[in-house]
Amino acid sequence: MAESRITLISSDDDKFPVDQEVAERSITIKNVINDFNEEDEIEVPLANVDSVTLTRVLEWCEHHKDSVFPDEDDEDAKKTAPIEEWDRTFLRVDQQMLFNIILASNYLNIPPLRDSACKLVSEMIQSKSPDQLKAIFNREQVNGMESQTSTSTVVNGSS
Repeated sequence: MAESRITLISSDDDKFPVDQEVAERSITIKNVINDFNEEDEIEVPLANVDSVTLTRVLEWCEHHKDSVFPDEDDEDAKKTAPIEEWDRTFLRVDQQMLFNIILASNYLNIPPLRDSACKLVSEMIQSKSPDQLKAIFNREQVNGMESQTSTSTVVNGSS
């Protein structure tokens, strides 16, 4: 019996034919698929995931299509589960892509990918000073608030 395939459509309208088993690593996509009849041709638009990020997420899903992860409700198991070496290597991407993967895995409800990516960010910032955090995140201020001068300029409309 041939594997069922579905088509995922990225926010920039690229189409990704993918095995249903791979796509169902996403709880969101799995729920959408369950709403269709088996004989329907399934296309799932993903308004919040661009094609570059979707390519990466699907690579992760393909690698982990047969993986078993700690129970989503077992907080202790999730917290103590180490990041697999393959995942660590896979997530060695630039900072923007790492954050895009986190956002996409959250949107698509892929907890193991989201958790691994978030653990990696946690490791990146652990024991860092405010100045080091500013450098890591390319921000002038760690708390994300702009300086009083720039805020006043925007409010008053002057430059």
